[in-house]
Amino acid sequence: MEEKPERTIGPYGLEELLGRGGMAEVYRARRQGPGGFEKVLALKRILPSYARDPQLVGRFLEEARICARLEHSNIVSVVDFGSAGGEYYLVMEWVDGASLFAVLKQLASRGERLPAEAAAYVIAEAALGLDEAHSLADEAGRPLGLVHRDVSPQNVLVSRKGEVKVGDFGIAKAVGSSVRTAAGVLIGKLCYMSPEQARNETLDARADVYALGVVLWECLVGRPLFPRGMSGEALNAVLEPRVPPPSEVSVSPRALDAIVTRAVAPSRSDRYADAGAFARDLRVWLHGVAPGFGPGDLAAFLAQSGTMQPPPAPQAAAAPTVTFDAGPAAAATVPARPPVAPRAAPSPPGAATAVEVRGAGPAAASPPAVAGAALAGEPHEVPTTRAQPSRGRGGRWTGCLIAAIILAVGAIGGFATCMSWLARMGEQQQPTEQAPPEDETATSPKSQ
Repeated sequence: MEEKPERTIGPYGLEELLGRGGMAEVYRARRQGPGGFEKVLALKRILPSYARDPQLVGRFLEEARICARLEHSNIVSVVDFGSAGGEYYLVMEWVDGASLFAVLKQLASRGERLPAEAAAYVIAEAALGLDEAHSLADEAGRPLGLVHRDVSPQNVLVSRKGEVKVGDFGIAKAVGSSVRTAAGVLIGKLCYMSPEQARNETLDARADVYALGVVLWECLVGRPLFPRGMSGEALNAVLEPRVPPPSEVSVSPRALDAIVTRAVAPSRSDRYADAGAFARDLRVWLHGVAPGFGPGDLAAFLAQSGTMQPPPAPQAAAAPTVTFDAGPAAAATVPARPPVAPRAAPSPPGAATAVEVRGAGPAAASPPAVAGAALAGEPHEVPTTRAQPSRGRGGRWTGCLIAAIILAVGAIGGFATCMSWLARMGEQQQPTEQAPPEDETATSPKSQ
């Protein structure tokens, strides 16, 4: 529904109408507090037209009292109950997901079914929640004999994270309840009623086991088991059920036939004694075909099949981009990052690596803090989640060879220079013959 009411009930702001039933409606609500506190919740209230009906108000109060005592991971928890403006409201945890009914309907529209492993997991989790409700006792330890009476795909919720929760205990009945159902009035959805419930007999936990067995059959086969509506044909089908094994009408594991058949046995004495036993058989089968199947597997299927998208990730501020030119290479666009110290500490294993890209021009002290600035020839860190390719052994040998050549050339050049210098020094130190002066003549003793 797209209605967006602009009103509040007590401290809760109503944001969107999610659904409306015969006696109540459910909204997505938000509770806000100081310091930016806020929490999304589901708020249920009696329809205004029935707000003064003593019987419906009494049933609503009964639901609040029962749900306040139920604490289990597979049951939608109640967080508040109150009244405002003369009307009562019940506040429950928000399950971010959809009902099993919505999931099955979307799959059926594409000619698909819930995989047997996913179906067994969902029903087993719902059975655990119901088993907790069935075993509820009062403060003195006396069993309350609680029966949901309205188990159906609409009241089994599946979250985006693969959690399974049973909700809507609006018509649940406990021993000693002050709320009485008029004679001849059926409460619940006929197509999921056990034969004894359709006959308006006293119920126990096995009535919910039967209803959950019908839900499992529909998950495996991909279609309703009994006719919809309140026609005579539908009532007769419920009173005298003929349930074929799922594998006879669909591609379903034969090993599940015995579990389904026992859950939907027409006689309650032939059914599972409690929902916990039903859950155990499903989990044993599931462990044999898909060990470890859990919420993550269910969430992955729901996301991949398009029946439910994964939860939105927290939105981080989008990083501005800068374009830089690293020499002759083509321009690239990367997220801008603040300058880092020249000698950064080494990154831990698995962390994002960084490579410094330098252009041909002079390096600046630090990149300007201007979004979208064009930077040329300046060093930047380029973040990447891929490790940079390391130099192979051949690259290291090539570098060593080049270094050796440079050293050899330098040595040869230095040796040649040294020899030239020594030669010049030798020439300067060698004695030379000098010619006598022109005015000086040789004399002999005879001439004197």
